[in-house]
Amino acid sequence: MDYTELRTLKWISVVAGIASIVAAAALLERNARTILLCAGCVLFVVSLWFELKRDRLSALFSGVSRYFERFPTESNREVLAGVRKQYCYLGISFASAFPQFRQWYESQPPAGVRIRILLTDPSAVEVLEFQARYQTGLFQQNLSPEERRRIDDAVAGVRMAIRSTCRLLSALPDSATHIEVRLHREKLREWMYQVDGNLLYLGLLRKGENGLEAPVAVFRRKQDKWSLFDHFAEEWESLWEAAEAGTKAPGAGGAA
Repeated sequence: MDYTELRTLKWISVVAGIASIVAAAALLERNARTILLCAGCVLFVVSLWFELKRDRLSALFSGVSRYFERFPTESNREVLAGVRKQYCYLGISFASAFPQFRQWYESQPPAGVRIRILLTDPSAVEVLEFQARYQTGLFQQNLSPEERRRIDDAVAGVRMAIRSTCRLLSALPDSATHIEVRLHREKLREWMYQVDGNLLYLGLLRKGENGLEAPVAVFRRKQDKWSLFDHFAEEWESLWEAAEAGTKAPGAGGAA
C-alpha cells in the first residue's frame, strides 16, 4: 500500500467519524447536538491543518527552499550575486544566461571561485535532434517538410549557440584560469545551477516550450542529512566526470 492509499484511508476515516458525530447529534437534545457538531468541525479543521502542515514540512525536509513558476533571465543576477566559492552549470548552450554571467564575471573578478560549465556537445547529432524535438514537441516519426525544417533549424541554431558560447567564454579575462568547460551527450529535460555546493537551481523543461518559460525549484543542502539537493548534485558530478574523458570545449577553460 503506497502513501496515497494511506492518505485516502485516513480521510475516509475522518469523514466517517464526522458523519457518525452528525448522526449521533440528530438523536440528542439541542445543547448536546451543538457540542457534537462543533466537535466534528474541530476534528475536520485540525485534520486538514495537520495534513497541510505535514506536506509543508515534508517539502522542507526534502530540501526544497523555493519554487518559481517562471525564472526570467534577469534572475541570474541574483544567483550569481550569491557565488563565493563555486558556480556550476548544466544545460544546452548557456546562451540565455551568458550576458548576466559575463557582466558578473567582468565586474566582480572571481578570485578563488571555481567555475564549471557543462554544455551539450555540438557534434552529438542525436542529442541535438532530441533537444530540438523536445522543444518543438515534434516526436512523431513521420514529419511534414515544414516540421522537418523546424527541427533542422533548431539543431543548427543550438549548435551555433554552443560554439559561440565557447568562443565568448574563452575571450573573457583569465578564462583559462577560472573557467572549466566540458561537453556532455546527455538528453536533457532540465538545467541546473549549483552555488557553493549549498544551493541548487533546477529548471524543469516542459515539452513543446522554450526553456526560458521553465519553472524552477531551488534546493538547499541539509547538513548531515540526505536530501534532493544531494540527488541532483550527484547527478551533476557524474555527468562532469563522464565528460572528462571526452572532448573539452574548444578554446575555453584551457581546453585542448
